[in-house]
Amino acid sequence: MKKINLLAISICCLFLVQACSNKSSVPSDKKEMLKKPEIGDDVPTDVATSIYDKAPITKDGVPQFGEMEEDCHGKRKVTQNLEDVSGSILNVGGLYVITSEGGNNRYNPCELSNKYKKDGIQVRFSGDVLEIFPNERLVATPFRLKNIVERDD
Repeated sequence: MKKINLLAISICCLFLVQACSNKSSVPSDKKEMLKKPEIGDDVPTDVATSIYDKAPITKDGVPQFGEMEEDCHGKRKVTQNLEDVSGSILNVGGLYVITSEGGNNRYNPCELSNKYKKDGIQVRFSGDVLEIFPNERLVATPFRLKNIVERDD
């Protein structure tokens, strides 16, 4: 009985080794479909549009985002404009952010003057709220600060 089990195991191992040593069973005409795309490969417009957040595609197949300024947050679209909003400064792990008055929103300005880098001071501010990219986790929403003044409440 042990000889039969040993023989069966040996035959199974032989088949496994044979199967693993065979080259790919994908026909050569289908291998092109399995090729990983490389930079510079043409991407269909519908795929590029879904990947690049519905940005219009130029004749070269490159997304055209339009006018966007670049700062410490990179190139991002403006999603909202804030004018004369009350808030306060909050230190989050060494990063100074501006919180809205109710504390529901936090904004991360690129260049906050040292004058305002004090936890808890009350401010009025204006600026542009910038987009957050898909799957991006941030301490505060990217923000392009246009104006800030200290309040004395």
